[in-house]
Amino acid sequence: MRNISLCLAILLVAGCAVATLPHASPGQSPDRIPLLGVCGGRWGRTAPTPPPAPEVVETPSPAQPLSLASPYANLRALAILSAAAGSWAVLRAPNVREWFDDVRPLQPKYFPLARHQVLILLAWLTNKIAVRIPGRSDGKSWKDAMSSPVRFFTPSAYAFAIWAPIFLGEFLLTFYQLASNRLAPALQPYLARLAPPLAQALAAQSLWCVAFRPWVGRMQFVPSALLAMTAVGLSRVHTVLREAVAAGAMRPWDYLIVHLPLSLHFGWITCATLVNLNGWFAVAPTLRTGDKLGLALASINVAVTLGSQVTLASGDPVIALVVAWALYAVAHDLAPSRSLLRKNKLVDDDALDCLEISARVSAFLQAGLAGAVMVWKVLLKAGVVVPGDAKRLMAVAMGPVKTLLG
Repeated sequence: MRNISLCLAILLVAGCAVATLPHASPGQSPDRIPLLGVCGGRWGRTAPTPPPAPEVVETPSPAQPLSLASPYANLRALAILSAAAGSWAVLRAPNVREWFDDVRPLQPKYFPLARHQVLILLAWLTNKIAVRIPGRSDGKSWKDAMSSPVRFFTPSAYAFAIWAPIFLGEFLLTFYQLASNRLAPALQPYLARLAPPLAQALAAQSLWCVAFRPWVGRMQFVPSALLAMTAVGLSRVHTVLREAVAAGAMRPWDYLIVHLPLSLHFGWITCATLVNLNGWFAVAPTLRTGDKLGLALASINVAVTLGSQVTLASGDPVIALVVAWALYAVAHDLAPSRSLLRKNKLVDDDALDCLEISARVSAFLQAGLAGAVMVWKVLLKAGVVVPGDAKRLMAVAMGPVKTLLG
């Protein structure tokens, strides 16, 4: 999954570069500069000069807790990022991974648990405690703080219902793996291998719960980086799970208890990273409305690319389904924002239509890809096709494209 890490890192660096753009010239409203629009069927066309009228700018919320960071916020952010990087370095070290590969109980008579079982239990408990601490900015406080209408990549509230199967599944997984030496002996070596990256991912997510609060101010890149580290850790977990499936070590109930919740978690955290990045872009004072719209379109492309690549490479349709769920919720959330944007004349209707259509079409394409993968698996199991047929079909499908481009 190195490409996932690379894509997320490139997106973070690109966000940093865009955030350093200069302000608009004096007398010119940043939100009225047409950087991106669909006018006359052509991208990038400069809108005609409007008649003289008072400039319409985004009216800040009466209470803006994100305008300034709290005292010592820089030190807090540095400490949190250092802790995340330290846990990454320790838990991904080769010697540490080998130490957790030992599946023998620490004390067979008095403490019949292996090291990886204790690690998963502690990581899960830490994450649950961090999630339960109130005050994060993902509730009403986040809506109040981010009351600006210029937000283009935010899923509707119903999309967060996906956390219910994730939390329930990981609860069952945590206690199921404590008895894996009796309930799933063939799966135990794979649980030992996924324990360090899973602990690293849950540690980064726990630190995100600490960082995603009003004190962070406009330094929204901090929680975004922590979610990216969570996604990278879960990508390694997903790789181990797919190896277990390929080796035949995962029975149907193992899949439901172990594989499914972690796959859902991986797909959703990847999309949540993009949502957090766009939240950072939304409060960046140097970004214009056109910039934010362009970054939202880029986020849709990144989500589709990652979802398609992971699904095709691993054969796991769950990832594409989660991406489809997230993108459809993003398109659904644009409806209430559209009236505010139209009222303030901050962005062209054609550009909003393009964004909404892109999100909806991408969601349907991802759902179609997931369905195609599931049908292909059924055909493989029935013996109708063989594994080599996929490459041959792809070569046949790409033939006309190569001819057209050549």
